[in-house]
Amino acid sequence: MLLVATTGLLWVACGNPVPPGPSAAKAVRKECPRQSSDTYYFPEGVMFPSDAHRDREDRWGAGKYLGSLDVPSLSCGGDATEAYRLLWIHTNLPAIVASVTRLDAGWRAEAAEFRHPKTDLFWAVERRMERQVSNEQIRPLLDALDAADFWISPAWKSSDANDGATWYVEGRLDGGYRLLGRGNPTLNDAPFIRGAQILVQLAGMTVPEEMK
Repeated sequence: MLLVATTGLLWVACGNPVPPGPSAAKAVRKECPRQSSDTYYFPEGVMFPSDAHRDREDRWGAGKYLGSLDVPSLSCGGDATEAYRLLWIHTNLPAIVASVTRLDAGWRAEAAEFRHPKTDLFWAVERRMERQVSNEQIRPLLDALDAADFWISPAWKSSDANDGATWYVEGRLDGGYRLLGRGNPTLNDAPFIRGAQILVQLAGMTVPEEMK
């Protein structure tokens, strides 16, 4: 089988990429814990391996948004062979979840916007969008994640910027799972930011100015 190499990802002739080596991906858990568990979406230690308290608090908070959407976990189970998902949480704007999942032919893109964070129901879903996208449309996303060293970059980085936003991007590829978190990313994280923007656009949602 012919292998075609890109900068960081290998594409086989059938079109299925595999994680690059070396990789910091965790193995996808075969069985999922109950959905109410704080480890259903994010395995213990995946956000802050050296700070158990912060890791638990952030996993619980992020998981509340995904649980409100009742979306499947990317870190366990067998629902997807390849998928990428953004959770964008802003202190003064509604949170956004945007994802793409590989199908037998093409991809499904989905996005949801929550209620304003100043309300009592900020975990409630305000609107949802979904559409099918092609392999060609996905290519810029994969290029951006490749440029961001998605599979090997540090799991968490925070800047001195003060825009009040936390960005999480999950990736699942075959048997590997990866989560990158960024607090108030700057131009130093331009490929990561670009990947997040593309996820929102793929689902047909307008990218907020504060995400640009």
